Amino acid sequence: MSNVVLEGVSRHFGDVVAVHSLNLEVRASEFLTLLGPSGCGKTTTLRMIAGFVEPTAGRLLIGGNDVTRLPPQKRSIGMVFQDYALFPHLTIGENIGFGLVERKVPRDRIGVRVTELLELIRLPEVAQRYPSELSGGQQQRVALARAIAFPPQVLLMDEPLGALDLKMRETMQLELRQIQQQLAITTVYVTHDQTEAITMSDRIAVMNGGRIEQLDTPNRIYEAPNSRFVADFVGKVNFLEGTLAGDTGTYAVVETPAGRVLCPRVGNLAIGAAVTVAVRPERLHLWPEGDGIAGRNTLDGKIEVQTFSGNLLHQVVRVPGGSTLLMESRPGESVGRIGSSVRIGWNVGDGVVIGKA
Repeated sequence: MSNVVLEGVSRHFGDVVAVHSLNLEVRASEFLTLLGPSGCGKTTTLRMIAGFVEPTAGRLLIGGNDVTRLPPQKRSIGMVFQDYALFPHLTIGENIGFGLVERKVPRDRIGVRVTELLELIRLPEVAQRYPSELSGGQQQRVALARAIAFPPQVLLMDEPLGALDLKMRETMQLELRQIQQQLAITTVYVTHDQTEAITMSDRIAVMNGGRIEQLDTPNRIYEAPNSRFVADFVGKVNFLEGTLAGDTGTYAVVETPAGRVLCPRVGNLAIGAAVTVAVRPERLHLWPEGDGIAGRNTLDGKIEVQTFSGNLLHQVVRVPGGSTLLMESRPGESVGRIGSSVRIGWNVGDGVVIGKA
């Protein structure tokens, strides 16, 4: 399958710049997700790749071919929308085979291909049914089968699971990913759901204000965000504001109103710089008084709120300086009581220092 390259691609809508001079390469056979809040430019970027929106500036290549000015039907793309966009008056088999009929593929080959795809999406018995007779998840699988019936170079998906309930969405995440890996098809996926992006993607491009803030693997996006926006948007996170006070040779020393903490070194920040320390809630734990603290940061605080959500207990702890930190504890882990004074801590390697933008 082919790669997709955007070279300095911009899109203006009047005086509004929706996408700013974007440079991006989607590798062959990769599942890349454009992730961000509403209005960040992710859907406009996808629609420029598809050919539904023309770039104001820049160049777009698919498989090394310049497609910047080509219409969608000449780009060898498959498209899956949030609302499925199935034809209600056609059977499922006719929906899947529609693009093949348009391309004048022989009828017997269309029948074979439709049967193959129904097996692939695990709905072999629905060929003669109509879209209204299927569930939302089944319709979405049919929409996917239709998009790949005439094998595209690139598969584009725009919030395809947004209309499904949580359970069905989680199931479809795994099914879509499995099919994509089985076909090794280059895929660009748009979502505002960070869990969905982390679950499905090879890489994630986190977008904000028409720009890519960070492009990396799901693990790196979560564990090593390069900006406060990325840290805050992808998962839950705690922030401590502070000043870079020194460098031990192994760790950066950050002075915060809650106390001094150590974090992995950062190479491009000067001593005295205003910084933010980001720590994920699941990295925080209660430490007994007198417990050895080598390799850990510890802060004293008081538990103000506790909430239970099935497999997790959330505790909000207020620390010196007025900040509150959220902790996630699993069954069997040490927990306190509302109003009790506690010592919380995290391993030195679990914090991230982020410079001020």
